[in-house]
Amino acid sequence: MLSKLGSFLLPVLPGRQYPCRCKAMNGFLVLSGSEFICLGEDFSKIGQRKLGESIEEVSLTLNRIRLGMKDQRINDFIQELTKKGVNQFFVEDASLANEFARIYEVKVLHYEDVSVWRRMRQEFSGFRLSPQEQQELHDVAVELSRRAIREVSQQGDQLVIQAMSSLDDVEKVQNLMASRLREWYGLHFPEVSHRIEDANSLARIISEGGHRETIREDRNLQNILIEAHVNPEVLNQSMGADLPDQDMVLIQGLARQYLGLQEFRDNLEKYLDEIMQEVAPNLRGLIGPMIGARLIVLAGGLDKLARLPSSTIQVLGAEQALFRALKTGAKPPKHGVIFQYTSIHSAPWWQRGKIARILAGKIAIAARIDLYSGEYIADQLKQNVQSRIGEIKRKYPTAPKTTSKPPSKPSHRKSSKKRRKSQSSQKTRSRRRDR
Repeated sequence: MLSKLGSFLLPVLPGRQYPCRCKAMNGFLVLSGSEFICLGEDFSKIGQRKLGESIEEVSLTLNRIRLGMKDQRINDFIQELTKKGVNQFFVEDASLANEFARIYEVKVLHYEDVSVWRRMRQEFSGFRLSPQEQQELHDVAVELSRRAIREVSQQGDQLVIQAMSSLDDVEKVQNLMASRLREWYGLHFPEVSHRIEDANSLARIISEGGHRETIREDRNLQNILIEAHVNPEVLNQSMGADLPDQDMVLIQGLARQYLGLQEFRDNLEKYLDEIMQEVAPNLRGLIGPMIGARLIVLAGGLDKLARLPSSTIQVLGAEQALFRALKTGAKPPKHGVIFQYTSIHSAPWWQRGKIARILAGKIAIAARIDLYSGEYIADQLKQNVQSRIGEIKRKYPTAPKTTSKPPSKPSHRKSSKKRRKSQSSQKTRSRRRDR
């Protein structure tokens, strides 16, 4: 049900009264079904408190415990136990002990002796929840899972991840459609299909014109050819085949689909910019919405990105090169997707690693502020990055002297195939000597 609470879940029968033989000063807090029970050092019951009257109330109370929030029922229960003489409490989970001590301002400790908790389970091993109570516990666990999934779905960084992933998918589909469009239309007009590099311009010419005769009569389409550095005279000297109308209709339909995807892609980029302004404004202001969203996708969320060290952020997206360097002993990569940052890819090669290291440190700061504080300091971080880049350019204006790469150490272990081959050759040579 909960990782923090499930570790000390005891099968104590709710509603069953256990006589308290002494007024214990130490209390062991355990969760049984839908209620908290406090046991003394002699495993006698000191008190119990239900977490709610309905499944929704119980799941809401447990959800507050999971999120580290104060709950009034648990607070009243602890105050009641304090009046009975319990001055310190013990739980089996260390993180839960720290949270209870911080929230309810009582002495809650983590009891590390596993044998005590084992004895408690043995003491109450004869008690089991009734089928109805087991069903209630199952319903509470399902409701808790729904709440957790709902909270994750409502996080803004998940919207960023889905939008960025959709943008990648649209780009892949567009590249496939553009390649197919060039080859298909190249049968009719190869001079235009292979000379116009911009796929949007080519799709517009195909969708609005189609046949060479139609393009020849349309002045606007001829202007597109001129802008693409294509001589309009090729309209009269084409080597392409004449296609019937039914074939051209399909080609034009593919071109219109491509243009529709381009329009959707533009809207998706605008949406991504807006959602990044809400979720990670400092990250967006520092490196832009696209690179920031890409880092969030690679890290798995804004919270995970904020917990990463700057050295890991620096090489996000270059995992294959990093592991290849660790395996072969080659030079490790100096940057990952942050290479798309203008100041990095436009800098000389000997300055890129230093600039990437500085930028990764500021990205880590921006991500943590976006997650925990929300204060906007992107302009200050960006100004600091630009000043540091200026220092690097002044300090390292020329490339360093290249040194010869040391030879890689040979592997002492041979593969099984080579080892078998060498052994067989040795046996053959020994046989020849014997002869």
